[in-house]
Amino acid sequence: MRVLVVKPSSLGDVVCALAVVPRLRRLLPGCEIDWLINREYAALVQAAGVDRVIVFDRGSWRRWRSVLAGLSNLWDASLQIRRSRYALVLDLQGLLRSGWFTWVSGAPRRIGFADAREGAWLAYTERVQVRRHTVHAVDYCLAALRVLGDGAEPASWEWPGLAPALAAVREKTGLVSKTYFVLAPGSRRAEKRWPVAAWGELTARLWQRYHLPVALVGDERERELAAEIARRASTCGIAPGVVHVLAGVLNLLDLLALSRESRLFIGGDTGPLHAAVAAGAQVVALMGPTDPDRHGPYGQREHVVAAPAPCAPCHGSRRACDMTPGCMEAITVDAVMNKVQEVIGA
Repeated sequence: MRVLVVKPSSLGDVVCALAVVPRLRRLLPGCEIDWLINREYAALVQAAGVDRVIVFDRGSWRRWRSVLAGLSNLWDASLQIRRSRYALVLDLQGLLRSGWFTWVSGAPRRIGFADAREGAWLAYTERVQVRRHTVHAVDYCLAALRVLGDGAEPASWEWPGLAPALAAVREKTGLVSKTYFVLAPGSRRAEKRWPVAAWGELTARLWQRYHLPVALVGDERERELAAEIARRASTCGIAPGVVHVLAGVLNLLDLLALSRESRLFIGGDTGPLHAAVAAGAQVVALMGPTDPDRHGPYGQREHVVAAPAPCAPCHGSRRACDMTPGCMEAITVDAVMNKVQEVIGA
């Protein structure tokens, strides 16, 4: 039986959705699982054990000069899907483009959510009713499997393709398993960011309290942010060589492996945090505008340091914040250090 999962983006959403892979293996023994994915996340999905990826270059549609390339990619992906003769398609994205790919598959069973947007629900033969804003994002994805007879047990992830990255990241960083912290200070949304000064102080205090090195991670755009945090930590008397600025250095599988091997991962509500949880890391999450019950670290809700602001969380009711300073600034370094001590028991 051939199955297609349609969930092309973004990092955190893809990681949450990857919990369906081991469940599908149990529900449909012997099935082949393909995944439609944005190119930047293809290696991540392959590491989770899918049989084949179909690449959709969403980014090509954002530039006028590459519209023709985008149309070509849309056509090629659509042909691949149509010719694969899937018995089942799961649309976990619920938008116009994912609905298109679901419909064009011609699969006899096309499952999606009743609250899918942009008319995507018209492509489904079966629509799952879920109250999106009352369940965790992971459980929302798993709810699509109910019509296949799936139960309600907690999610789990499997990473059969991660072993090479575990060896590679040890060689790249020189860090020893369970003897370092990982900090992910960045976020694409400004209202989710904790102040740079607070990250610098936290980095220094982690070293002073535990005498373990700290790895600062993120993408290429966050390299200067990580370097500034390292500079601020150095003014607090931190020992040379303690802070490893790895933003822009690691690929997604490296990040997953580094997180899995860490003593503790600390970050906001971002893709890297959810990837760390899926990899099996212990985390501490700093959360302000987003709801910990829906977007917090799955299975580690008690590891959240929530902003002590009366209007938090607010996402879902409004998308922009006019509060100055923002709620993330209300989270103190003391509160985070107390949570770290509580989580790692030292």
